[in-house]
Amino acid sequence: MEEWKYTLLNGAIATAGAILVGCLALYGVLKQARKAQEGAAQQALALLQQVDRSALATRDQARWELRRGTYAETLSSCHRYLRAARQAGDLLFDQYDEDGEIVGSFNDEDQGRAMGETLDLLMAQVNVLKLEGPSEVLEPTISRLADTAQRLYTTLYVWSGLVHEGQQSNYGGEYQELLHALEGARDELLEKMYLVLHQ
Repeated sequence: MEEWKYTLLNGAIATAGAILVGCLALYGVLKQARKAQEGAAQQALALLQQVDRSALATRDQARWELRRGTYAETLSSCHRYLRAARQAGDLLFDQYDEDGEIVGSFNDEDQGRAMGETLDLLMAQVNVLKLEGPSEVLEPTISRLADTAQRLYTTLYVWSGLVHEGQQSNYGGEYQELLHALEGARDELLEKMYLVLHQ
């Protein structure tokens, strides 16, 4: 074979080898690039998941704090109403002597206003509490608390009118029963709200 043919053949083999090496190198580079891209995508996904978890945790914390604030304000409103009811009841009980006879008239205008104002605040807070929920846990107790508070107010109002007129009644006993029932509803609501906040 002539020398130029060997040279041409060697050149062709070298070129083919170079192309093959180049293809293998390109394949390796592309494979590494794909792995790097997959790794970057996984890192980006992990970062997004972490941001999502952080956002959810922040949202849950804010919701928990809002709910806790609503619960605390409801209990404060209930406490103010109970205090006003006790003061009104004590004032009415003071109108009786040791034999249970009514001893005189009294001015209950301030007590009546305090009762009305604290009842209005409690009812407004009860409505906020209904919005806050969760209704499936709190609703029966909320309704009992609101109903008992209304009945207690009505009882004190009627009892006060009868005492003003000097008429005997058994509203003192009914007042005490309703006061205890309202305290029981408040305590039950407190337990349920605690469980909601700390579950």
